[in-house]
Amino acid sequence: MAYRELLDGVPKDRVRGTNWYDRNPKIIAAHIEDLDIAPHAYSVVKSYTVPANRAAMLEHISLVVTRSVAAGTVGRARAAGNITVDGVTTIFMKAILFKNQVGDQSSEQMGTSVMLLAGNTITIGRGDSSTGGKCDYNCSYKLTEFDV
Repeated sequence: MAYRELLDGVPKDRVRGTNWYDRNPKIIAAHIEDLDIAPHAYSVVKSYTVPANRAAMLEHISLVVTRSVAAGTVGRARAAGNITVDGVTTIFMKAILFKNQVGDQSSEQMGTSVMLLAGNTITIGRGDSSTGGKCDYNCSYKLTEFDV
């Protein structure tokens, strides 16, 4: 079924004539590359909130955790992508590493787009409960913000 057919019966003043990516687009991208010594508490390292009268299409998010120095006692090293909607935060993506060999890795990439509305927030955080050792966190997101 064509998009216009889905809009039959919708008042014409409620239908925008342009695609979302044609309405004053602004590219937002963030990247972190941290090498942290364990243990370290989970903390947010990147955050973006959609401003009023705007929306955003989250097009890419990647989370990679790599063990670079073995821990004395292995714990949970993780990177997480969170979305907050109406004050409720949900972990929608995470890379968790329980292995302790140098070079061990956990990674996650998003395979679809997510629409964020005004006031919605996306965050990337990381933490490690191991005793000693180091993990490299390589995380990024890309979205396109536009007028509603």
